[in-house]
Amino acid sequence: SKKSMTLQKSYRLPEKIRLAAHNVSKDIMVRKQKKFISNGTTGEIDRAGSLCNVHRNLNDWGGELIIARTNYRLRQLCEELEMLGVYHIRKGFNCVEPLILKGINTYKEYMADKCDINSVKKFGNLFKQVDKITPWQKAIDKPPDRVAFYERMFANGSLDKEPVKLETFHSSKGTENDHVIISPDLSTRVYNEFHNQRDSELRCLYVGMTRTKNKLTMLAPQWKNTYPSKYFALRQTKLRKAT
Repeated sequence: SKKSMTLQKSYRLPEKIRLAAHNVSKDIMVRKQKKFISNGTTGEIDRAGSLCNVHRNLNDWGGELIIARTNYRLRQLCEELEMLGVYHIRKGFNCVEPLILKGINTYKEYMADKCDINSVKKFGNLFKQVDKITPWQKAIDKPPDRVAFYERMFANGSLDKEPVKLETFHSSKGTENDHVIISPDLSTRVYNEFHNQRDSELRCLYVGMTRTKNKLTMLAPQWKNTYPSKYFALRQTKLRKAT
């Protein structure tokens, strides 16, 4: 059988990200030695109170990678994105149902005299009624919160952009993204594991931090238990060369 090989050097990370990641990896007691050298770019590290503070304008959302330790926290972050009207995919699950989206667009075309009523009726029971007076928001047979979500996505143009992706630390391994957003929140179980199996949890955090190719945004804690705040400090002290 082939033995796995670990590269002795990595030139993938911007300098600020390399320093932040080293701040985590130096506390891992048992690890394979690897020298990280910056890729020649500076990179950017930022903080945000919540997802609504990540960008100044809703139109700036598109293509980011959001990472959290637990699936429950991911679901909460999905709810925040829905309130913002941001198109997203959580661990491969698309928040947009293609049939519903196609039905809404067809209904809008019908209202604009670009197709006839039969085109809308092909969607069966998706609409409670079809006429030239009732807007799609009132005609569609879906819960009000879902209707409002689609309405917000149409309003800010989110459906025309690359979806925001949400992954856990584990499922994000092997991926890369220009802008990675990390939630530091831990469940009680994981928080206890952090103190009992510190290396394992620090590796998770390290994996998340090193998914970015340019910008890393740290979200403010929302739960009682979190990773230690020292790993999320913005001010970077000068470190020795990472090994």
